[in-house]
Amino acid sequence: MGSLGSGRRYKSDEVKKVVENQISINILDLKKRDCLKPGNISSTTYSVNGRKIGLIFISAAEDILSLDYRFNGHIQQQTVQITSISPHYGGQRQYLLCPQCDSRRNSLYHGPNGQFECRICHGFVFRSQQLNPHLRHAHRAEKFAERLGGTGFIFHGKKPPGMWDTTFIELRDKYFTHTINSCDLFIEYSDNILKKYGSEMEKEDGL
Repeated sequence: MGSLGSGRRYKSDEVKKVVENQISINILDLKKRDCLKPGNISSTTYSVNGRKIGLIFISAAEDILSLDYRFNGHIQQQTVQITSISPHYGGQRQYLLCPQCDSRRNSLYHGPNGQFECRICHGFVFRSQQLNPHLRHAHRAEKFAERLGGTGFIFHGKKPPGMWDTTFIELRDKYFTHTINSCDLFIEYSDNILKKYGSEMEKEDGL
């Protein structure tokens, strides 16, 4: 069984804080795997950047999960509470409660203290938050293009089969908004670079 805290070590503290690089448990994934049913004892793999590196053993009771896993060569145990709310459209939606701040979360992340907590308590950020503003908008535009059936950053302008017209219009408008913002901010970024370094480059060229 792989051990949390073993394997690749990241040199940059900033990289360590990126959510996408962290081991996590997700309520929707656990529900899909039938790990939440009281009395069930199951296991789930944990991964980093899609690479499976170990197992977490899960014992489910009423509104609580007991986690058993290895951290730095030692067996760790942690309990995580489950809470439910009743959305206005009916049914129930379950969340994991962060043991540190009691906030409702879809995902909890394994941190340097060996515990699963929310990303805010661990100080983790999304990779897109570390991008320049124009790249952040480009990243968002790419996500909307993919949902619209595009390839990469390109949206082909056609409504995907089975998608509601209102959904298509909403996603299309968001795609164009982020694309335009990305272009505008890139122009502003380029202008600032030219203003900052242009005079120095002219002096070097003897102009």
